Amino acid sequence: MLVDDDPFITALLTRQLNEQGYENVNVARNSEQCMGQLKKNDIIILDHWLVEENGIDLLRQIKSEAPDTPVIFLSGQEFITIAIKSLK
Repeated sequence: MLVDDDPFITALLTRQLNEQGYENVNVARNSEQCMGQLKKNDIIILDHWLVEENGIDLLRQIKSEAPDTPVIFLSGQEFITIAIKSLK
């Protein structure tokens, strides 16, 4: 599942994943859509900046509901504090 509010980024990543053989790539634009679509076998690529929230809060929700779900945290942020928070 791709979680990002930018349609260009999700289209680009979906295309890349499809070219690599991944099918059924779901896209969520916010935490509500993500949590509504969350399945136990998902791998999530999560953006840090979402329109009404940040990815760290959503990461906490995901790990609370499905702790074994792998999450790739994606961000163009240059601040190391964001990386540290996401790892914690």
